[in-house]
Amino acid sequence: MNPKVIQADVTVVGDGIIGQSIAFEARRVGLRVVLLGKHQPGAATPAAGGMLCPSGEAFESEQRLINLATESCRIYPDFIKRVEEISGHATGYDKHGTLMVALTQDHVGQLEQLGKAQQKRGLQTKWLEANVLKELEPNISPRQCGALLARDDHQVNPVMLHAALVAANQKSGCILVEHSGTTQLATADGEVQGVDLLEHPQYSRIDSPWVVSASGAWSREIQELQDVPLRPVRGQFVRLQGAPLLKHVVRTPDLYMIPRAQGVLYLGGSMEEAGFDPKPLAGHTMDLLWHGFRAVPGIYELEMLETTAGFRPALRDNLPAIGHSKVPGLLTAIGHYRHGIMLAPITAAAILELLQANRVPDLVKQLSVRRFEDENKT
Repeated sequence: MNPKVIQADVTVVGDGIIGQSIAFEARRVGLRVVLLGKHQPGAATPAAGGMLCPSGEAFESEQRLINLATESCRIYPDFIKRVEEISGHATGYDKHGTLMVALTQDHVGQLEQLGKAQQKRGLQTKWLEANVLKELEPNISPRQCGALLARDDHQVNPVMLHAALVAANQKSGCILVEHSGTTQLATADGEVQGVDLLEHPQYSRIDSPWVVSASGAWSREIQELQDVPLRPVRGQFVRLQGAPLLKHVVRTPDLYMIPRAQGVLYLGGSMEEAGFDPKPLAGHTMDLLWHGFRAVPGIYELEMLETTAGFRPALRDNLPAIGHSKVPGLLTAIGHYRHGIMLAPITAAAILELLQANRVPDLVKQLSVRRFEDENKT
């Protein structure tokens, strides 16, 4: 049987949260979409925390990321509503907010400075004294010294959201092609014509005037993006289960703790420059459990379900690359680092504007992957 050619308006390479979100928005306006997926051990989506927390970025991140994250969180409720309605699946979306907890007096001072930085950047938080925090979350350590409450921070379950997006895209007519072989851009006169699927048993090519790279840490597998300074940053997490201990997401300087349904508690926060080695390390597991125990002693009695790791896709400046590449017709939605789940709706909206009007939205005008070409010239 001769392999077939698929006709599409856009090919999205990568079927994680970012790729699925782009496909979802493109199908919403009637574009013919092919989603090209490949199983990757250590993919970021299953290991992600799912915190929608622009407030926590006020210290370390620059204003471009704050603006992007704030707008993405603003449109998240509508995005979730549409995904859940079309798919018929829940996403684990939760509005309880985030508590940034001080476990020492030194940390109180740090959080006071963070609160000032948040207000300066237009992010609303409120300081809670220790007695108020104790009433709100009685299982937090009695040694706690208070917390910043970010009521506008929310969370979503990344695995549930991904499953809902997959179901919604299937219902809306998006074509999913699983491909474990080599993916190669098809070009003519320097412009994108689609994607060649080498060694695929059923399809030889996808003809489309647009290709969107959204493959996370593996985005450099497209030859035309091999010079992009993208690297994997391993993040390890521990999943526990037992009596529910928290209502809010809890952050300390050393980890974050995310309550999920059925008494599941997610502990994460490690960042390791370890290449594509997916093996979780005992030392990092011990660190997460120790810091978690200091914040919420009750985790001592919980069952350990899983410890694993995923790869965050990080660019040189730890900001995403959303927009045009050096190849006409090749768009990028890569390099989201720790923020892929939070930035999925705004990334999809930006890519949709490019696909429909070939117009770069203001929020991503300075986030093209071509900024690294300019750096190399100086």
